[in-house]
Amino acid sequence: MTINPFPTYKNGNLTFDDGRILLREFYSINNDVISKIKEQSKILTESFENKSSANDTSLFMNCILQKCETENRNGRYYPRSLLEREINKYQELIDEGRALSHSKHPDNSLVEFDECSHRITKAWWEDNTLMGTVEIIGSPGYFKLGVISCPGDIIINLLRKGVKMGISSRGVGSLEERSGKNVVMDDFELIAFDLVSSPSTPGAFLFDNNKEMAENIEEQVKSGIFDKKSNFYNDPFIKNLNEFLK
Repeated sequence: MTINPFPTYKNGNLTFDDGRILLREFYSINNDVISKIKEQSKILTESFENKSSANDTSLFMNCILQKCETENRNGRYYPRSLLEREINKYQELIDEGRALSHSKHPDNSLVEFDECSHRITKAWWEDNTLMGTVEIIGSPGYFKLGVISCPGDIIINLLRKGVKMGISSRGVGSLEERSGKNVVMDDFELIAFDLVSSPSTPGAFLFDNNKEMAENIEEQVKSGIFDKKSNFYNDPFIKNLNEFLK
C-alpha cells in the first residue's frame, strides 16, 4: 500500500496513514543558549574564500550527522543496529549522488529538487557517532555574480557571513517508551539530513575540518551548553578529537 507522504497532526505529532510519525531531529532552544552559541560561533569567511573559485559551485563541509545508543535533546534514543541498517540503505543514494536534503525540515516525507540545498557525499562511523561530508550545492550565478538563485546559494551566503549551520535527520517511524526513554522502533526509515538552526544531536553542526569541530565542542562545554560528565563529552570519538588538539 502506498503511504500518503503528507502527514496530518494527531496528538501533537505529524502522523502518517500507517500510524508512524515524522521524526525530525531539530531542537527548540531558549535565548540564553542562542546567546552562548553566538559567542563561540566561528566565522567561515576565510574557509569559504579559500575553497571557492569562479569555476567551483560547491562548498564541502564536515559534520556529525547522528549519534546512536544515547538520548538526544528531543528525548529520543536510536539503537545502533537501526541506524546502521538505514545508513547502509542510504549509502546507495550517496554512491549515486542522490543523497539530497533540504535547507529546512519540511512537514512531509518528500525530497523535492527545488528545495534541496546540499547532498551527503560521504558517511562513516566513529564509535557511536555517525560522521559525514556535506556538499553545499551553489549556482554559477552566485559564485560569479553574487546572484542568489537556489537554496544552496542561500546557505553558502549564510556560511560566508559566519552563520553556524546545524544538520538534522528526517525520517518516518514510531516511538516506544522503555525505561524512561523514547526508543525509535524498527519501522524507522531514514529520509534525509536537513539543515537546521538548532539540531537535537549535540555538536551536529557544519565545520571546515575535524579540528574546528572539536574546538567548537570544547567551547560549548566551557560555556555550559554541554556537561563534561555527559555521555556525549565522554564519547571515545570526542576524546580522540580532544587529544588531536593537544
